[in-house]
Amino acid sequence: MSVHANTPRCSPSGSRCARSGENAVIAGGAAGIPATAVGVGSGLLLVKYIVTVTTPRVAPDLGATSSVSRGAIAPAALLGVVATFLALLVTARKLSRTDVPSTLRVVE
Repeated sequence: MSVHANTPRCSPSGSRCARSGENAVIAGGAAGIPATAVGVGSGLLLVKYIVTVTTPRVAPDLGATSSVSRGAIAPAALLGVVATFLALLVTARKLSRTDVPSTLRVVE
């Protein structure tokens, strides 16, 4: 029995190989969208920290308050989603050009 007997092969239509690309895109989206939310949230916390803690130490007479409008949050979130989508497109394109079975094959 060959070492490669159980190696998954692409079907003639390519559907089995296409599924691995789809899975990579889904997994990337599942990680990227929450990461965008975490990034926007941590950015808001950082702005609040800078305004409430750092600014009074440097310029106590300034009296700055922390206020971030929805008009500033929406483009940041949109940019994160677009960046995630573009990264997933690059991944899917590279994966579609890769011969997955031969890449995973063990070289003896």
